[in-house]
Amino acid sequence: MYAELQSRKGTIHNDSASGSSAPGTNEESITVEIIDTNPPPEFGVVDKQRHFGILRYTVTNRFRKLMLIALVNLVVFAAFFLFFFFLIIHLDKKHKNISISSTLPTPTAGPMNESANCSPKDATTLIFAYSNDLTPDQVLNTWYNLKDRLQSSNYDIYSYGRFDVNSDFKNHAYSSSIEAIENDIKSDLPNAAESFPSYYIGSNILSCIQVKSDIVSSKISMFQLVFNSDITRCGAKLLFLVKRLPNDTDISDLVPLLEKFHVSITFVVSEKPSGGMNQQVLYTLATKTNGFCIFAEDDMFQETPTWLPSVWPLYLVYSATAEVRSTGSVTLPVFNAPLVGEYHICMTLQDHGALDKFRMVHLEWKSREILNSGSGFLEETLESHAAKYGETTYIRKGPFTLYVLPYNMTLGFEYTDDEINILQIRIYSVREPYSSRITSIIMKNRFRKMIFLAVVSFIIFSVIITTVLLISFLPKSHSDYFETTTHSRSSATTANPFDRTDCSPNQNSTFYFAYSNDLTPDQVLNTSHTLITNFRNSYDIYSYARFDVNSNFIYSYYSSNFKAIEDGIKSDLPKATESYPSYYFGSNILSCIRFFFLFDIAHCGAKMFFLVKRLPNDTDVSDLVLLLEKFHISITFVVSEKPSGGMNQQVLYTLATKTNGFCVFAEDYMFQDTPTWLPSIWPLYLVYSVNAEVRSTGSVTLPVFNAPLVGDYHICMTLQDHGGLGNFRMIHLKWNNRDSSTSGSFEETLESHVAKFGETTYIKKGPYTLDAVPYNMTLEFEYSDDEINILQIRIYSVRKPYSSRITSIIMKNRFRKMIFLGVVSFIIFSVIITTVLLIVFLPKSHSDYVGTTTTTSKTISAPTTKTDTTTHSHSSSTTTNPFHNTDCTPNQKSTFFFAYSNDLTPDQVLNTWKSISENSKLYFETYALGRFDMMNNLNQDFETIVSSNSFSVIYGALLSGLPNSTESIKDPSEGSAVLDIIDFFFKLDVTHCGATLFILTKRLPAETYIDDLVSKLKKNHAHVTFVVSNNSFGGSSSEPMYRLASETNGLCIFTDDDWIQESPFWLPSIWPSYLVYSVNAEVIKSGTVDLPIFNSPLVGYYYICMTLQDHGSLDTFRMVHLRWSDDGSSISGSFEETVESHTDFGNTTYTKKGPFTLDAVPYEITLQFEFLGEKTETLQIRIYSVQ
Repeated sequence: MYAELQSRKGTIHNDSASGSSAPGTNEESITVEIIDTNPPPEFGVVDKQRHFGILRYTVTNRFRKLMLIALVNLVVFAAFFLFFFFLIIHLDKKHKNISISSTLPTPTAGPMNESANCSPKDATTLIFAYSNDLTPDQVLNTWYNLKDRLQSSNYDIYSYGRFDVNSDFKNHAYSSSIEAIENDIKSDLPNAAESFPSYYIGSNILSCIQVKSDIVSSKISMFQLVFNSDITRCGAKLLFLVKRLPNDTDISDLVPLLEKFHVSITFVVSEKPSGGMNQQVLYTLATKTNGFCIFAEDDMFQETPTWLPSVWPLYLVYSATAEVRSTGSVTLPVFNAPLVGEYHICMTLQDHGALDKFRMVHLEWKSREILNSGSGFLEETLESHAAKYGETTYIRKGPFTLYVLPYNMTLGFEYTDDEINILQIRIYSVREPYSSRITSIIMKNRFRKMIFLAVVSFIIFSVIITTVLLISFLPKSHSDYFETTTHSRSSATTANPFDRTDCSPNQNSTFYFAYSNDLTPDQVLNTSHTLITNFRNSYDIYSYARFDVNSNFIYSYYSSNFKAIEDGIKSDLPKATESYPSYYFGSNILSCIRFFFLFDIAHCGAKMFFLVKRLPNDTDVSDLVLLLEKFHISITFVVSEKPSGGMNQQVLYTLATKTNGFCVFAEDYMFQDTPTWLPSIWPLYLVYSVNAEVRSTGSVTLPVFNAPLVGDYHICMTLQDHGGLGNFRMIHLKWNNRDSSTSGSFEETLESHVAKFGETTYIKKGPYTLDAVPYNMTLEFEYSDDEINILQIRIYSVRKPYSSRITSIIMKNRFRKMIFLGVVSFIIFSVIITTVLLIVFLPKSHSDYVGTTTTTSKTISAPTTKTDTTTHSHSSSTTTNPFHNTDCTPNQKSTFFFAYSNDLTPDQVLNTWKSISENSKLYFETYALGRFDMMNNLNQDFETIVSSNSFSVIYGALLSGLPNSTESIKDPSEGSAVLDIIDFFFKLDVTHCGATLFILTKRLPAETYIDDLVSKLKKNHAHVTFVVSNNSFGGSSSEPMYRLASETNGLCIFTDDDWIQESPFWLPSIWPSYLVYSVNAEVIKSGTVDLPIFNSPLVGYYYICMTLQDHGSLDTFRMVHLRWSDDGSSISGSFEETVESHTDFGNTTYTKKGPFTLDAVPYEITLQFEFLGEKTETLQIRIYSVQ
């Protein structure tokens, strides 16, 4: 199983007489690293410099040395500045007449053809053009949707065009006013009388682009406007609605024209064209210029603007073209994400219409640099595609959050034939990739590159000079902070917990819990319950394993969710029928440890906790020592004092000794208590590790403990290196520093030990508060025999120590701190000067800010493999940090968005608004209204939304926009647009960060996809509250709304229609108050669940709110009883809600209690419940602070 791992192992240096130990034999001491206990004086004598008069005079005084270093830095900087000034004054003149150009490779599509004449701006020109063969409704509805997606800051010029008319060309208008263009479109809709007379006449769409003229007027040819006028043409966006295909094939003149001006072109082509022969020419033109060509049914034209980031606009940052055929996968060019943020991924599914060959695409992006780096995937099948896009040959997915990393891109695909399809794949950033702008400015101009190189050279040279000066003038006695002992037998040894640098442990790593099949189910369950109580949410990944089964297989599982692991343990408890048949069979625990390294999870900094009933027979652990050291893994064994088999007790102790771990021997009934004694698995921070050899009676001086910071520390140690506790009598550990008042000691005797720990060979003391000073450590001991015992002694810090040795070296010496501050000040000064020079001397105009990757990738014929990426979770209680995302800092006075379904009555909406105004009138800076679930006279669904900073203005808008039955959706089975109205809110020009959304709905949605909305609400720390009618209709389920509220710390309540107007009085989520605790608890039938601890942030008043069901009406609920308690506080409490006491809320699935006065302490929260039926209910539990 681990042969491949073994083949890569080296041998470990071991001072033992042999590589393995027989049972009961003590290992020799291992070589260790000991911190210097007697540091030299701060200012030693400077040798080899006494013969230099001035130099000697300088270096024998600290102030003179500092002045000398400052003077040298000043001289170097002055010399550089003079050189720099000469370079600017004289070379700049020589560069004025040098033409600047760049030579680029010719890719399939040239996203950023470097033209010095064009630097795209944020605000540019939008051209909307349409074929005369379309219907007026198709054009108008598409325009309306396009207009809704745009913001006034996106474009400074708008234009439209109508082509395919039976004259040479129609005049088309442009204007800086979008309303003026809309009026022109309405007056120039398609006219059947002006259509081409024959199917065989091709579209003149390409001729439109090729038109050249010197005349510029307000009524001109569309592309004369773009390519020959003085208005903004660089970076223009073109959207074409195409019904008739062209007959032309030559586009060689158009490609360089579009590239020159960085024009983005998007064709929406009818799958049933009205004429023309050449479908491919438009697709080829879009492919070569980073554009899009999508084929759609005519009735889907009006939807396309909602799918196209290319015209919103967003920022194109990646463009690839992939050739695919049949079934297989292809590796795309690497995507170098330019900034941390959200990205939309768009692609075509065929290079022709209709959608007849497509079956599946699976696009995966993965970064190998760090864990949780934003890697992900999207998959689209024919079935999932038809539900939203119909027969359209295009998809848009996202937004996805990515980091500034290179992502390897892989595309899996499946088509029904062997014909080549060229797929257009584009990635758009929601935010401007600012970082590439500076790089682009510098790298596209030779003079700027020279200046940049000079600045970088100066900084590097300054750092080198500073380093040389530090090396030369720092006292020699300070050069080495650590010393290493020679290889010898020692009475006390220490192991450096972090002496390897190829792995940087992450405190939230992996927790691995493994247990022997020879234990009883109760022993395993009780121990795992103690783990759950203490360590839930402390690790990123949890894993378990069951070993000592009578087959070679080791049962194991891992997940990011602790509840899933808990369920796995409960279903995989020890089974006597699977035990080894004989006492002489050794445990396979060492194989279980090796098996852990085959998991595709984070090994670095992992914590391993083993319950051992059977001993191994193996003696060789050299490969495991290497692996555990390499990954800084902390291993803890709890070994039964009465093993069920096996011969070698010492091998586990030796493995723990050599890797800073623990090996504890205990009675079986004490197993369940051990997690509460072991800081090695809590997790804390290991800062000191010593293995001391003791025998009989005496004392030993341990290595000095250099406490890294002021704080609390736990001291843990074993009392024997074997079980049971037969020879131990007493230990007395002392730590002392003459300059600190925190010196101390503890003593443990056999009598005091048995009272708490029984026969367990282990103790934990503390926490002790220590200073950041070196402590002399002394251990006194007494044993009843003369046998050697190796004691494992470990010290753990409650807080994270300084991140590196260098930091520790600097901060513990005043002279080094002064030098360090001088270096930092100098570097900051250099950066400021560099920034000023860049601002002063760089040209004011900016060139291209987008760098796109464009390559055509050939198909690699290989079977498509789909990996299961679903997170398996069965959580009984989950918590979400209300302020986990730091991109947005919520402002309490933000935006209040009130939205309501047109299916409600005017009185229900108006009375609810009046209830809201009594609570929230003074607390928000902006108000917005939304009305949804409406249908116009063309039987098209639509929504309205309005915002204002004035409460009275928004009230007037509400009065004029109350529900109107004439605008209601006629079909009661049609789904609600409640999710769309939330999406529209985030496109409104208001403050989204910290917004409060309050939504009344009578109709349920049909759509189930909410990932985009979850991302937007989390990013903006916006809270959504749904009030849903119990008498609802429309879609099949309220689950999407409830799930959206659950995943974003919101609330979703169900109530009768006549109680809707009362709901604002119950909801602190809209008053507003301050959300400080959010949990979603899964419950079923009757029972009790421990919820995550509530860390009350301050002394004050709190409201506790929760839902009683995850659906309406109130049919399965019977009782909930919520308790909160803290042993250190006199303010504990509880509340109970039953069906009978819930009458104040009617048939509403929600309750609010409080305010309760709480202390600023951690409260343990317990929920008792009773429900009818077998269905799992997810309850939303929220606590709000009044302050």
